[in-house]
Amino acid sequence: MRVVSALLAISLVASAAVGRAQTLEGAIDFHAHAAPDGTPRKLDALELAAMAKAAGMRAIVLKNHYGPTASLAYLVRKAVPGIE
Repeated sequence: MRVVSALLAISLVASAAVGRAQTLEGAIDFHAHAAPDGTPRKLDALELAAMAKAAGMRAIVLKNHYGPTASLAYLVRKAVPGIE
């Protein structure tokens, strides 16, 4: 997650400078932890999805060590259209 978070941050800076970063265009993060979770997280699921969409990513797969994420994923898709 730290690597992906760093890539997203770099991509967002690059996006601001030259439009949209090409490195994450269409990418899928298959293992993303976000708040709410049993462990403190830097971003919540909505913030993470918005950042991923802004970077041109196609999707994120929300993970949680302590509970299911299907209902959270449903709400994130409604709140951030265009990200799966």
